[in-house]
Amino acid sequence: MVLSEFKEGTMRLALSMILLFSLCGEALAVFEKVEGIDRTSIGKVYVHKMDNNIIYAASANTLFKSQDKGRAWDKVFVAKDEAVVGLCLDGYSYDLAYLASSEGVYKITSDSVEKVFSLPPETQSLCLAKNKGIVFLGT
Repeated sequence: MVLSEFKEGTMRLALSMILLFSLCGEALAVFEKVEGIDRTSIGKVYVHKMDNNIIYAASANTLFKSQDKGRAWDKVFVAKDEAVVGLCLDGYSYDLAYLASSEGVYKITSDSVEKVFSLPPETQSLCLAKNKGIVFLGT
């Protein structure tokens, strides 16, 4: 497939999606006010792969957690001078997550938040991943 065919196929798909949403968008989009999330802009959403009742939502400096598919939310992390960069959910534990911030990595459980790694000065977090029990931070 040449690039122009790829672009044409992608354009057709995009136009089809726009048409679909314009015809039935009102029926597809249902929004409700939820308890626990401040008036903020959510930039990232993570759903636990083993339990879709557990959802994390991250704003610029706050991490929220829901244990009931998003009906109610609790703040689990608030950073004063740091930005939330990413989150890695443990695939085997419902109660363990790792958060990458602009200053380092935090281990988050239901009863604690612990900074487990601090970044050297002038180093920036880009991504976070976990494999076979090892947490990787891309800088």
